[in-house]
Amino acid sequence: MSNTISKLPSIMPSKMSGQGSLDLGINKQIEIDGVGMGVLSDGTPFLTLRGLARLCGVNHSVIQGINDEWSQPVQQSRSLRIREIIISHGDAVEHPYIEIKQRSGVAFYAYPDVVCLAILEYYSFDAGANIKEEAKKNYRLLAGKALREFIYSQVGYDPSAAK
Repeated sequence: MSNTISKLPSIMPSKMSGQGSLDLGINKQIEIDGVGMGVLSDGTPFLTLRGLARLCGVNHSVIQGINDEWSQPVQQSRSLRIREIIISHGDAVEHPYIEIKQRSGVAFYAYPDVVCLAILEYYSFDAGANIKEEAKKNYRLLAGKALREFIYSQVGYDPSAAK
């Protein structure tokens, strides 16, 4: 038997692969009522995994499940629908989060506002028996681009001053 590999799989998913090799940092970050949020150095507003889960009214392991499904060759209907929602808003993402390497070497996962809104919309309207009233309430509160302005205001970030 040969010790060489004759064929590599076209996709080698890792459990937590990042959104490309962006060299981003966290500009500002805060937690309010258990919802961790902030702004990345490129101006992207984000929520933390636990913050996003709380906003949607689900356990954080549900959001982790979406991460795990995202890179699978056969997509779950949940991940497919969330991708469709993102595309319908005129955006596209390779992964549901952006991985940020912290000084300590520990990875931090930031969920961009476009992904947060798509997951929130999914759990508000499209999750079948898993529709969450908390998600509906928060979707109505934060619908559209309002999430971006909400995060900016909560962390005291002025996008015009960052340019």
